[in-house]
Amino acid sequence: GSEAEAAKWVAPPYVSHHPWGLAIDVNYPNEPVGAGWLEVNGARFGLCRVYENEWWHFEPVIAPGGTCPALVPNATFTRQLQPAPGS
Repeated sequence: GSEAEAAKWVAPPYVSHHPWGLAIDVNYPNEPVGAGWLEVNGARFGLCRVYENEWWHFEPVIAPGGTCPALVPNATFTRQLQPAPGS
């Protein structure tokens, strides 16, 4: 596949929030139950699903108890719906 297609699923280290400890993937293996629970309850803890195409990816983007922002299509977009650098 192309680099552009890969960027929809895998952010490079300089863009990804995982290396900074600011993102988690909940998927034991291919088991959506934990991610489903987190999607329903995560806002209580400040954790939100971020991408439409990644049901397993969560980030602390709000204060606990707040409302999660709208999902962005994929990892090539930032929360402001702008293409990530280099995409």
